[in-house]
Amino acid sequence: MEKIGIVIALKREAGGFFDLLPGKQILQKPYPVFETELGNAKIFIAISGLGKAYASACTQFVIDRYDVDLIANTGSCGGVCPKITVGDIICPYAIMEYDFKSIRLGTPVFHLNKKFIEIAENFGLKTAFLGSADSNADSEGKKNSLHQMGIEIADWESAGVIKTAVKNNKPVIILKVVTDTSSNNFVEEFLQNVKKLNYKLAKETISVLSYITTSHSHSHHAD
Repeated sequence: MEKIGIVIALKREAGGFFDLLPGKQILQKPYPVFETELGNAKIFIAISGLGKAYASACTQFVIDRYDVDLIANTGSCGGVCPKITVGDIICPYAIMEYDFKSIRLGTPVFHLNKKFIEIAENFGLKTAFLGSADSNADSEGKKNSLHQMGIEIADWESAGVIKTAVKNNKPVIILKVVTDTSSNNFVEEFLQNVKKLNYKLAKETISVLSYITTSHSHSHHAD
């Protein structure tokens, strides 16, 4: 039986999975973990908490504890580009960790598995360039700055997830739902939309993961 680890920042973002894939909670600390099944795959849903550090640590924990074959990171994101609208489900083709810069490597950009992107597109999902950092795009100036870098959506966790997955040679897929596009009222917009959209996110994520597991597409590494 194949094993998939799903890393989600907040429990409220995971509500759709609990509705569609009812299972049982098997761990409370250091991270709440829920176990369920999807076809022939065993699913471990772990609630990481906010930010790249928690997301990275949680990803490593799931890999070590459950020896998963595939990591998925889902949850909410903010729209930075005008073509992105609330409710869009997006599979990013690349992730920039825009608040990190080293002398040797500069600001890192991670490219996602091309096969996974093709699968997501076949399900009618959008692709976009994702910017990941431990801060919000909470002003028009910041949104414009990110947009000038080519960033179209922004989140907090995905860079931590993908860096850890790559280091462990585990394939990773990122699927995000856009819950807010406002620079001034994004918190209210997020709170208003996250509960309405988590079912839609879970439904699309489950469809994509089901296809991946039945077609064994995660054997194709393209990072």
